[in-house]
Amino acid sequence: MGRRAKSDKSQSELIQDDLKQLGYDFRINDLDDGLEFSSVSMGGKWLRLTDVFEAVIRTQLRDQGYGKKGKPGLAAVRDTITTWANRNRYNPIKSYFETLASKYQPVESGAYEIPSIAVYFENPDGMFKDWLFKWMVGSIAKLFDGQRNPMLVLVGPQNMGKSFFTEWLCPVKGHFLRDSINPDDKDSHIRLTDVFLWEVEELGATTRRADIESLKAFITRDEVKKRPAYGRHRVDKPATCSFIGTVNHDGAGFLNDPTGSTRFLSCEINAINFDYSKDVDVNKLWSEAFWYYKHVPGSWKLDEWQRAKRNEINALYEVPSALADVISDLYEVTGSGQDFVATQEIRSAIDLHYKVSNEQLFYRELKRVMKRLEVQDARGSYSNGDEHRRGYKGIKRRSI
Repeated sequence: MGRRAKSDKSQSELIQDDLKQLGYDFRINDLDDGLEFSSVSMGGKWLRLTDVFEAVIRTQLRDQGYGKKGKPGLAAVRDTITTWANRNRYNPIKSYFETLASKYQPVESGAYEIPSIAVYFENPDGMFKDWLFKWMVGSIAKLFDGQRNPMLVLVGPQNMGKSFFTEWLCPVKGHFLRDSINPDDKDSHIRLTDVFLWEVEELGATTRRADIESLKAFITRDEVKKRPAYGRHRVDKPATCSFIGTVNHDGAGFLNDPTGSTRFLSCEINAINFDYSKDVDVNKLWSEAFWYYKHVPGSWKLDEWQRAKRNEINALYEVPSALADVISDLYEVTGSGQDFVATQEIRSAIDLHYKVSNEQLFYRELKRVMKRLEVQDARGSYSNGDEHRRGYKGIKRRSI
């Protein structure tokens, strides 16, 4: 009797055939590179591949002779599964939006689904429907194109349902996060790549504590390059996340950017009618937002009037500054390049009016105040025998 013909299939093909016979399929979640599997014996539902499930698969293959002579080793099984899954990469958030492509019918009067939810929100400044529309379309533009999307900020009393609304609004379950922001934390940066909607509770605690430049960069970041804890390779992923901040306004202010708070769309909410959660289909809201993203270029951007309104509303929530009051009492803004005051002169002049507990924080706050006053930092004119002095031009001491 002749020898049995050797299979022309590669080792990985043989492993795949056996796994398919057992009813398995594999894929990778592109957001976090997590490996998932489905099994006919478990109803075909996609699940995360854990150590437990991997042990079950190895045991089934071991029972078929894997790891023995004439059969592939179990190490080869793991590599084959990973390679197989890599060919089936998917993005669950993008996949959701791609299912909405034909589910919205536009009308000549413009958007109607998203503005319709505004009747459930008591909003004195009247901008909730506008900001929500811009934010929703902008969040899709960030997901697909890496566009910058400002943070929507809901300002209102405690326990009124702001947080319930933000979670309800997230259309892809499992990709909502409620947490504070720490721009210095590596794990926070990693979460930017697998979360779609991030609610920042008590936003004021974050904006008052974090370095404002780092916070702004974090909110609008479009790419993450970090190595996860215990990871061997760096992660290069697009940021998928957009933010909603919730604030129980106490009058103390929560915006403290001297260059302007353009990355925030604030609106006051006095009351919420929870019937929206029964009456409104959140998928219809996102269908409308997706249609505008696809068919109206730049529809997430604010026009000139909206930008002015944003600045007007945000000004109501700026962090008050005791130093700003002292500077206004002692100095006059002239706008003249001939007027110059050295930083150290200002530091000495305010001693009787303002307590400085931390020099570094003082100079940072002084710079913030001067930017708010549109006063430029500069070097004083050189005098023979004197060093150049740093300070501000366009300002002078008031006459006593």
